Amino acid sequence: MTSPAGPTWPTVLGRLAAGLDLDSDSAAWAVAQVMSGEAAPAQVGAFLLGLQAKGPTAREVAAAAAVMRDAALPITVPGVLLDVVGTGGDASGSVNFSTMAAIVAVACGATVVKHGNRAASSKAGTADVLEELGVAIDLGPEAIASCAREAGIAFAFAQVLHPAMRHAAPIRRELGVPTIFNILGPLANPARPVAGLIGCASERMAPVMAQVFADRGDRVFVVRGENGWDEVSPYGVTQVWDTTRGGVIEERLHAVDLDMGDIAEGALAGGDSVANAEVCRAAFGMPREHPDLALPSDIDAVRAVVIANAAAALAAIAAAHGADTSAPLLERIRAHMTDTRAAVESGAAGGILRRWIDTSRALRS
Repeated sequence: MTSPAGPTWPTVLGRLAAGLDLDSDSAAWAVAQVMSGEAAPAQVGAFLLGLQAKGPTAREVAAAAAVMRDAALPITVPGVLLDVVGTGGDASGSVNFSTMAAIVAVACGATVVKHGNRAASSKAGTADVLEELGVAIDLGPEAIASCAREAGIAFAFAQVLHPAMRHAAPIRRELGVPTIFNILGPLANPARPVAGLIGCASERMAPVMAQVFADRGDRVFVVRGENGWDEVSPYGVTQVWDTTRGGVIEERLHAVDLDMGDIAEGALAGGDSVANAEVCRAAFGMPREHPDLALPSDIDAVRAVVIANAAAALAAIAAAHGADTSAPLLERIRAHMTDTRAAVESGAAGGILRRWIDTSRALRS
């Protein structure tokens, strides 16, 4: 329990050292101390490692995410917003599926504010690939809101929108192990979307994240492939923690049922930001910037994964709009696959990307 005088580092760290959970006030206090720069490096490191060793609870994660969102520069966009984002850290080395799926979802009518950052453990993060594609990634809150309204999609760059994270970043790099901050990004989008397709590479933390979303009333699918991918996976079974029907309901999706059953191992390999941007252009039927560059992926296979993931994202935002969620999950997702396939094959998704590039650049100038 929190002492009458309020949390202190000795009480917080003492509980973690004993393997005991923190209450919401103590967790929020500790994260606020970290993000304000008031905590000493030793205190930050001990807190992050202690919490990770114990295993963060939904209560602790919710408190931390609330502090992080409240400290962010706010983005105000009217209407129901969608995010398609993963925690990263799945070591798949694949292309940027969440980015492409988000674009396809917009081509099908959704409005997306995509929260993301540069690569941490992969060769190319969302920010790296979008920058290579020509999107202005460093917009401020008002320009992001304008971009979302005008283009249907915008990028919320974590480095720009979460300035308080600068206090934790060096210590996280020095620790070199996953911490609670690895899962907070999808929970702390400053635009506060209420729908999402959220990938989580950690089997332990995926249901915890889902519980936080459910307690907030958000309509999301938290997904993890049995191979550890933070996407609706083309290989085997994807675990789904569904919050679109109230509470958290665990489901399973089979790749073959989403038209991804015959994708060869290695067909989805990614590369650096240049290679992954070229894969995106090719998947959307756009002119390539580097036509002599050998693509690391099979483009038909990439399209199949993007189509399935975009359909799952659309099922989530449909629930946020009040759609009937009584049908089986697979049926709800497949209901959107005709539209997502058409958006890819017709060039509509490429048109959204071009509009995003032009709009973001105009807003930055």
